[in-house]
Amino acid sequence: QGSRAYALGLGIRGRSAIRTVDEELWAAVKKRGFECERFRLHFSQKLNVKLRDREDGVEPSVLIYQTDLCSGLLDELETRSLDKPQCTVKVHYETFIKEVDLANAIMETKEQKKGPYDLIVGCDGANSIVRGALNKYSPPNTFQFTQRRLLPGCFKVARCEKMPPLLDQNSVALVLPESKALGVTAFVEPTVEGGCCILFAGKLNDASKSEEGGEEQTGDDFNSLLFPDPNVNDGDIRS
Repeated sequence: QGSRAYALGLGIRGRSAIRTVDEELWAAVKKRGFECERFRLHFSQKLNVKLRDREDGVEPSVLIYQTDLCSGLLDELETRSLDKPQCTVKVHYETFIKEVDLANAIMETKEQKKGPYDLIVGCDGANSIVRGALNKYSPPNTFQFTQRRLLPGCFKVARCEKMPPLLDQNSVALVLPESKALGVTAFVEPTVEGGCCILFAGKLNDASKSEEGGEEQTGDDFNSLLFPDPNVNDGDIRS
């Protein structure tokens, strides 16, 4: 997924799941993310409203990239396995799962069949082979297969080395478009080391397209919306 991945928010459910192992694992994951509970709604460069602030006694969510979450969990797993000779950890990358036989707990890859396993966990994305197997091997009407459909509009993820100058560095922000012609919102999350992750979402109408070529004019609008300073370098933004 690389730089296209959007930052996740680990709230009470995520914390509780990781803490079922122990507090040390949660501490190792948390240090790779950014704790944040603040939220602001921006109507323009000058008008914004604070919708949520830090509350005493309430543990904030941790904003973390999926790649950092996975690497943190894997690092801890490999480190802990070194202290337990009876526990062997083998990681196979770029391994495509063709089929899952849940009746015998066996997985089939392009090379061979592997198993049986004590536990098979389906974390293989929207086109999950494991989820399809659950639907196949479960009794009728006991497992609801998740529907997949194309969402209207356009989406773009950008990672920035620093937070846009007009936004609070410690707050999540929803930036609304200043004009109906733009029609694009920006959801901004602060991340570790002063950076941020921006999700642009919306659907540009005909008024936002050039008369000559009919191409979407988005770059200048995005920059003026979040980076009014003309001296911002393109190198500060990765999409």
